[in-house]
Amino acid sequence: MQSLRGLHSSCHQPCTHVQHSHFCCPTLVQSRSQSKHEQQMHVHVSISQAPAAPLAEPLSADARHGALSQVSSSESRCPFGRNGSINLPNLDATRPSVPDGGNLLNLSVSFPPREYLPFKDEAYKIDLKFDRITPDNVFEVDEEYEADMRRKSHILATRPAELVLPGVLGCEAAKQEVLSLVSQTLIRNFPDRFQLKSTTLRNIATGENFDLADQDRNPMDVVARLVQEDIAVMQQINGRMILSCGAVVSPLGWSGSQKLGMDLKGIHSPVPHFNEGPALKFVTNIFEKGLNANVPLSRANWFIMDTAEHSLFAHPEHIPETPHQSPITLENAGDRLFLRCERQVATRLPQCGGVMFSFKTYIRPLKTLKQRTEVMRRLLAAFLALPDEVVAYRHVDSNTRQTAISYLHHITCQD
Repeated sequence: MQSLRGLHSSCHQPCTHVQHSHFCCPTLVQSRSQSKHEQQMHVHVSISQAPAAPLAEPLSADARHGALSQVSSSESRCPFGRNGSINLPNLDATRPSVPDGGNLLNLSVSFPPREYLPFKDEAYKIDLKFDRITPDNVFEVDEEYEADMRRKSHILATRPAELVLPGVLGCEAAKQEVLSLVSQTLIRNFPDRFQLKSTTLRNIATGENFDLADQDRNPMDVVARLVQEDIAVMQQINGRMILSCGAVVSPLGWSGSQKLGMDLKGIHSPVPHFNEGPALKFVTNIFEKGLNANVPLSRANWFIMDTAEHSLFAHPEHIPETPHQSPITLENAGDRLFLRCERQVATRLPQCGGVMFSFKTYIRPLKTLKQRTEVMRRLLAAFLALPDEVVAYRHVDSNTRQTAISYLHHITCQD
């Protein structure tokens, strides 16, 4: 796809319509109509040694969740020994050192929240570019933590059996390993927020106390109330790498309970083109044997959605057919359309051999990018390049899509 840089020079007036053929960027429209075969078969797969630029940068406090304020044997099962001492994996002993200029990308947690802008000014492809990160950077705790956990707790209270997966037979050790890993990471990295006394972990921000030795409580329910990320565990069960357990509160158009017990191919069967080319083989190889326990892999994806609630807690059953009483127009699109980005991390679980797949959702109204014309141009190019079937898979109707394109084009032509 032709670069969008300099296209504003041909824009004599802002576009106020939504028909693609009326845009003053004919080269983009022509590129958008490339053959389906070209679009379907182009897959980008890689694991970077040292990314050329940071994956994320600080995000202003008012940019994220802009319209969300209205939402309101025993030792194998337990991370504690018989004497009450904690049996957590000693990650410090095996964590690789990363000297300055080393190969591992250090994404240290900071305030305010990070922003992810993974869209590119190029033809559509399934982008499976992973960056290596350190174990301390698997989970992010930012200034939205308290608000996110309140919303998460509210959602968990409404559908606990669906969102906190009961798990398949044989996943008990994996659940405990995830709880152990999460607990140790939070205690080590955020001692002012998480404190362990005997077997009780206190979440200072929410005021909750969790007995990590409680064998009657699903460990994934505790994990869901400790981190902003959702968790899905892939594990070898009877010779198949399947979704064995997890706590999935904010998926986009899918349900963890419906995917439980599926392998990677079954999980991704609704995703256009994923199972047709090298993408499935690449991800399967990473999950089964290509992931080092000391080197998690991170990537990000994106999409434009038409409501914040739809974007953050988008279960198939929760997606409304008519999310708004009034239509989204060029005038209100900046407030009514949202950029949703997911930061995804794959972490090897060394004890059970499975993979903890964590993902955290970031949402911002499009208007928060209004002053960043170059970013908006890149977003416009990427959105125009999406095949129709990918847009449909994301539950975005044609009118919303055209309005989003028209709004982005209007902003980029004002320069």
